[in-house]
Amino acid sequence: MHILRQTAALTSFGLKSIPERLGASLVTVIGIMTVVTVLLSLLSMGEGAQFWETGQTRPDRAVILSKGALSPFASRITRARSRSSRMNRASSRVPTAHRS
Repeated sequence: MHILRQTAALTSFGLKSIPERLGASLVTVIGIMTVVTVLLSLLSMGEGAQFWETGQTRPDRAVILSKGALSPFASRITRARSRSSRMNRASSRVPTAHRS
């Protein structure tokens, strides 16, 4: 019980002294809010990238990678190359039973 009373007293003292140190308190609150926002943004982008790479699988879609690329994010294909790939896609279709 002694520890709880000490914790309550220190918390009360800290909260009562906020008006005296308003500038430092605002900097701390804004800093923490910024860090949380950045963390959530990065986690959201990571989740979206993972969904894009793994969650959009459909039988009528194909992901074309440039030579040597291990993932779509590392692939670089120009528009001209993309157009020529679209024209040749009918001849290079792999039956669903043979996909790995």
